[in-house]
Parts: sequence; C-alpha cells; structure tokens
Amino acid sequence: MRGGRGHTRDCPALATDDVLRQCARPGCGRAKPDREPGKGGRPSKYCCKLCGNEASRAADSAHADRQTAVQERDAALHAQREALNAQHTAEEHRDRIHAEARADAERLGVQIGNLTTRLNDEQLVTTRQAEQLSGLAADLSRAQALAEERAAALAERALALVERDRQLDQADAAAEQARAETRAARDTLSDSRRRFEEERDQLRTQHDQARLGQATAETRLEMAERELRILRHQLAAAQAATGLVVPPLADVEGRPGVRLPGGAFDAVTLRDGVVVLHHAEGAIPLGDASQSPAQARALSAALQAALAPPPA
Repeated sequence: MRGGRGHTRDCPALATDDVLRQCARPGCGRAKPDREPGKGGRPSKYCCKLCGNEASRAADSAHADRQTAVQERDAALHAQREALNAQHTAEEHRDRIHAEARADAERLGVQIGNLTTRLNDEQLVTTRQAEQLSGLAADLSRAQALAEERAAALAERALALVERDRQLDQADAAAEQARAETRAARDTLSDSRRRFEEERDQLRTQHDQARLGQATAETRLEMAERELRILRHQLAAAQAATGLVVPPLADVEGRPGVRLPGGAFDAVTLRDGVVVLHHAEGAIPLGDASQSPAQARALSAALQAALAPPPA
C-alpha cells in the first residue's frame, strides 16, 4: 500500500519502529524507502518528497520560532535591565525627595513659627483695629445723623430752588412773551415807518410836483398878467380911438353878464363857456363851448367895423 494524505503516491505506507529506518519528519513514523541497487549518493532521510518538504517547512518554522523566542528573551532581558535601572533611578529619586521633604518640613516648621508669631501680632493689631472701628462706627453714627440733618436742610433748599426755578421759568415765559410783543411792536413800527417813508416820499414827490406846478402857474400868471396889461393898454388905446367903453360884468339871473339898455337884446351872459344873447322872446347861444368865444369876438369885431367911420 502506498500514498496517503501528505505523501506522494509512491510513498510506501509502511510504519516501522526502527529509528534508523523511520522518516526523519517528526510524527511521520513511516519507513524510509530502501536505496535502489546501483544508485549512489546519501540515503534519503524522509519517506517521500512531500514529507521532506513538510519537514523542511517545519524546520524553517521551528527556526523562526527559535529566533522569535530568542528575540523575545533578549527583549525581556533588556526590559528587565531597564526595569532595574528605572527602579534604581526611582529609589534615588525617592531618597532625594525624602531629603527635600525633610528640608521642606524643617523650613515649613520655621515658617509656621514665623506665621504663628505674625498671626499673634496681627491678632493684636486686629483687636486694636476693632477698637478703632468701634470708635469709627460711633463717629459714623454721629456723621450719619449730621448728614441726615444736612440732607433735610438740602431737601428744603432743593424745594426752595425748585420754587425759584418755577418762578424763573414764569419770568422767562413772561420775558419771552414781552420779547414776542416787542418783536411784534417792532415789526408794526417797522411797517408803520415803511408806510410813513413811502407816504413821505409820495408827499415829497407831490410837493415837488406842486411846487413845480406852482412855479409853472406863477410863470403863466405873470405871463397872463403881462398880456393882460398889454391888452388893457391896447384896449384903452382902442377905446380912446373909437370912443368904445367896455362895461363891467354884472349878475344877470345868477350868471356873469352885461345888461344892454333898451333895444332888441336885453343882456349878454356866459353860460357854461357859451356866450348867450338874451331878448324878450328867448336866448340865442353863439355856437357851442368850443366855438362860442371865437364867434363872440368875431361878432364884436364886426359890430366895431360896422360902426367905424368910413375911410377918407
């Protein structure tokens, strides 16, 4: 019978107790094949090639395991040495800390003694300060009473100031009203002054115009008087030459005119600028107001011409 699991087909499945003939792979137990006659070389250590390969792999794995174990052992030894060094360092550090702690305890004892002394001194100071605070509290009570009295006085003064402020506000309001009335009066006065100045300017203009008109009228009056004197002189000369006397004007039925003694016409009047000849049966106007003076002078000239003596 040959083969089997983990063996080649030509591997004889024959177990043996002979150590020299057993397969070198641990746990196999099969007999190694006999060397073929006439074949040289070293005899086989394994029952078949697969078993040899498995043994080789197992040997490699065992070697790797041994190397891993050696590395782990070396690491453990190194860790042990590190632990010993750390323990030694820790013990030295502990001793140093203990020494420092003893020194600190001694210094702390000295400091506690000093602090106790200072605390006692401060308690004495605190006691004196408490006594001083009691005195200050009494002074504060008196000061508070005085402050309350002053506060009451200040409150009364504040009320008086409020009343004074109210009066001042009223005075300010009255002053503002007076200022407003003053501004209104000033505006009214300004308007009145402006109107007065305008009226004064108008009156001055009218006065200047009146003076100019008066001067013109006086000039015209002087010219009229001069012409009147000339006309009177001419009239006197004409009357002397013709024996004609101009009668004075009289009141004829409420109008200026001249009454004629007995004849066809009773009187001559001037009515609204028109010369009117009156006779027993009525009145004859000489044209209208614009033509009547010229027609009256023409009639007078015609009458004088008719009465004038013929030339020699």
